[in-house]
Amino acid sequence: MVLTPDVLRSPLLDSAVAWQDVADFQVTHGRRLTLTLALTPDATLPRTKRLFSQAGVSRRRRHVSVRSLGARGLKPDAFAALVGRYLAASRARVHLSAAHTGN
Repeated sequence: MVLTPDVLRSPLLDSAVAWQDVADFQVTHGRRLTLTLALTPDATLPRTKRLFSQAGVSRRRRHVSVRSLGARGLKPDAFAALVGRYLAASRARVHLSAAHTGN
């Protein structure tokens, strides 16, 4: 996974997921670290690239899940905090942009 200020990219998905399309997220861990993104109703859902992928997309629930062996050098709680910061920063940029154009 690659986190950028605007999107999350995964080689397991055919397109990036924009942070502004993420309503909520959850990080779980067991044998693998799983990031599950709950997308907004109007968001475009990506597709998995392979039949037996470590990613899953639920069209009905509007969830995108990406499983990995871990995030480079991060424990699951630290990875969840990192994803939370990217999501909060994206929301802040949208809010500031709206406030700037409204003045």
